Amino acid sequence: MTSLHTPLPFSQFSPFGAAILAGTRFQAGFAGAALRFQIEGLTFWLDRIEKDVAFVGALTGAQAAPDALDVFNDFSAEMITDYARESSRIFAIAAKAAKETETIARGEALRTIDDIAASSVAP
Repeated sequence: MTSLHTPLPFSQFSPFGAAILAGTRFQAGFAGAALRFQIEGLTFWLDRIEKDVAFVGALTGAQAAPDALDVFNDFSAEMITDYARESSRIFAIAAKAAKETETIARGEALRTIDDIAASSVAP
């Protein structure tokens, strides 16, 4: 994997090369975050579907109304807990993506400041 701060090859030939590279870094970071969201979401839905199927099986196997009510109560409590846990995971992924974006933006801002300072000193 390449570093976020790799120098641009032949940057002296392209004044817009740093901007193009910065845009590419942002796009790569966004794509990575989108994939993390999709993986987490699909994993959650697969787990929930398996639990839903198990719930229907347990509900149809209940012999009396109190048994069915216990199955329903257990399923509801577990479902609420699962959704709360998944919300926490999604917020953690969003926070990580925001931190990565901030790191990239800060690096590009510092690089731009250095470029401006170097071009103002050069004859």
